Amino acid sequence: AGIPINAAADGSSSSPSSTASEDSSRGVKNYVRLGRTELKVSDISFGSFPLRHGEEHVVHHAMDQGINYFDTAESYGDGTSETVMGRALKGKRDQVYVATKIGAGSRDSAASMMQRLDESLSRLQTDYVDIFFNHAVNDISRLKNEQWLEFADNARSQGKVRFFGMSG
Repeated sequence: AGIPINAAADGSSSSPSSTASEDSSRGVKNYVRLGRTELKVSDISFGSFPLRHGEEHVVHHAMDQGINYFDTAESYGDGTSETVMGRALKGKRDQVYVATKIGAGSRDSAASMMQRLDESLSRLQTDYVDIFFNHAVNDISRLKNEQWLEFADNARSQGKVRFFGMSG
């Protein structure tokens, strides 16, 4: 769930040129501020849902194209995506922004969410993520879970997450 190729994070859009040469049509064209954060993300992001073991080279290729925003989730391949992403970004973590997600329910505790975040951080081989989402929120009761706010405050104060969001 990254930023679509033709839509920038600030909501502006650009249409790819159909007459551009093959060389000039590849890779990132622009970096834009993500929402109200100070993050300057590539106008093309990397969504890692299909990422499987042994595909670290795909992440490296994306970086070679200038992509600096990588999106994953604990549920993608039952953690496989995060594991591969962690191996691929080892020693390069400071060059990219990483977002990951959990599907926290309406009754999940702050402690259980922290445990799941810690498991994601372990698979990603990092001590923090730039953005942490509650994933696929399709029930208003999940938005009303006060434990999410407690968890978010604790994770931010511990330096494990820079920004939080909801995806749907």
